[in-house]
Amino acid sequence: MPVNRAKDPDREIYFEIFLIYIAVALIMLSDNTWLVVLGWFLIFGAISSLWDVRKRLKKLKPVPEAMLRRTESALRKLELTEPHVFVDTETTGLSYNDEIIEIAVVSENGEVLLDTLIKHTSRAEISKEAWSVHGIKKRHLKKSPSWDEIYPQFLEAVDGKNILTYNASFDQKLINQTCDAWDLPNPSNKYLCVMKAYAAHVGKYKSDEYRTQYKWWKLEDAIFVYPECAIGGTPHRALVDCEQTRRLTKKLKNVCNELT
Repeated sequence: MPVNRAKDPDREIYFEIFLIYIAVALIMLSDNTWLVVLGWFLIFGAISSLWDVRKRLKKLKPVPEAMLRRTESALRKLELTEPHVFVDTETTGLSYNDEIIEIAVVSENGEVLLDTLIKHTSRAEISKEAWSVHGIKKRHLKKSPSWDEIYPQFLEAVDGKNILTYNASFDQKLINQTCDAWDLPNPSNKYLCVMKAYAAHVGKYKSDEYRTQYKWWKLEDAIFVYPECAIGGTPHRALVDCEQTRRLTKKLKNVCNELT
């Protein structure tokens, strides 16, 4: 199964520096030509990795000017004073007939309210592109409940609460499509987008010329900048991404507190 683990830049830097020390020791202490060559390869590889980390951090680093104002405004749009839960889904794909195959719901305090794989209908198939992201195959769903079986539990978990997700329009669309596939009513909850809040926090525009919309970032990019929000497990699985979204939201609140 493909695994794209979020990297902690500090740990990556320390690891590459450690490799450089090892490489220098090989070059200085060894009389073996192949070990000396290996040492130089390690040095060049470590320097290249350090340069990549530097470039990525520079690209992803939030714009400091007016960061507090941007972040506070974005958090107000999340309506965090209202009851809310965090939701994440994994799906068969991105098109109009795709469905949910995994969903997680986490409370604002981190309690897991729902975490399950879901058997899709015969109208949908897991695309290769989707599998390459989350690693879920049809055989993993054989003993899983269908959406009509899990739907009452989902409604109970989100009852009376706003739904916060990382890319709310996508999750709302796929949840509604899955409901339609099973002839179930769409949830009436309000969906709010943590991805847009993080985009405002970073403060970089999609177009420097027009400067009308902030650039959106992947969740893994946000976790790269704030690795303290990462948890163990495989990214692009519902519960991991759901909890990381919750922690990222909490981090944005903490950033505001630190700047005031």
